[in-house]
Amino acid sequence: MSPTRVLALTTGLLSLTNSDDELAVVVGHELAHAIAGHSREENLAGKHERLLLLPWLPMVIPGQTIAWLSASISPIFHLPAFVLTSPAQALVYWTLRRSRAQEREADYIGLVLMCEAGYDPAAAITHWVEMEAREQEQIARLQAKHGRGNVRRINEWASTHPH
Repeated sequence: MSPTRVLALTTGLLSLTNSDDELAVVVGHELAHAIAGHSREENLAGKHERLLLLPWLPMVIPGQTIAWLSASISPIFHLPAFVLTSPAQALVYWTLRRSRAQEREADYIGLVLMCEAGYDPAAAITHWVEMEAREQEQIARLQAKHGRGNVRRINEWASTHPH
């Protein structure tokens, strides 16, 4: 659900549902985000996070530059960039935690909504198990094409970046 409270159902999303009950799982989940005010929370939290980063900005940009320059001049003077960018990594961690909590909340509220509307709650289990299986298939295809190590690094990166 967008911040403007528009619920868009794409043909790709519709193709992932096998019944009206499974469609109710998806629609209930997305409506739950609106009911719980998740986009408003994200907007407010984003503003607060940017304010928290402001005191660090004077150090982050020169820190990145110093790290790059020192590495190109001599490995002896190499300063790891993460030393001065760790506040941003902390914010990524907290954003990811908040995102996961919101997804769990949307799952719960969505389940209540679909039950109240008369849809079969067992469809939620079927839908999420099938979605997990599709994700595992995609990972296996990526590993076959690009190698396990590369896919593992991509997954590690993706696990710290909310989507």
